[in-house]
Amino acid sequence: MAPWSPSASAGSSTQLNCSPSVCVFMNWKSGFLIVFFAGVLSQATHAVVNPARNPFQPIVTRNVFRLQPIPQQPVVKPRPALPAIRLIGITTILGDKRAILRVRLPANYGETVREQSLILIEGNSEGAITVTEIDEIAGTVRLNNSGTMMLLSL
Repeated sequence: MAPWSPSASAGSSTQLNCSPSVCVFMNWKSGFLIVFFAGVLSQATHAVVNPARNPFQPIVTRNVFRLQPIPQQPVVKPRPALPAIRLIGITTILGDKRAILRVRLPANYGETVREQSLILIEGNSEGAITVTEIDEIAGTVRLNNSGTMMLLSL
C-alpha cells in the first residue's frame, strides 16, 4: 500500500489510502459512540460522595487541630474627644451667677482647633456644655460636658 496523501483521500469518501497501523477510519457513528462513552465514564468518576461513608469524616469531626470559628468582636466606637474647658471667672455683676468659660473645641477632619468664650448662667447650656451649679464663694463651677460631670475651679 502507498502511504497516505491528501490528494489520494480528497476524492475518496469511503476509504482512506493509508496503512491500518497509522490511520484509523472513523465515520460519524463511531465518533458519536466514542464521545458518548467518554461522557458516561466522566460522569461515573464525578459521583456524589456521601459524607457519612467518607473515610476521612472522623478526622473532620474530631477537629484534630482544635480549629475554632473566628469570634466576632463587638464594634466599639471610640468616644468623641471632649472639648477642653477652662474656667476664666465667675461674676454676679448683673444680679445672677454667671460662669465665664474658655472652651477649646476638638478639631474635626480637615479643620483646625478653635476656641470659644462662653458666659453661661446657672442651668443654661451651649452645645453639649451645661452649667449645673456655680459657687462664687468657693470659686467652683459644676458642669455637664457631653454627659461627663466636671468640677472646675479658679
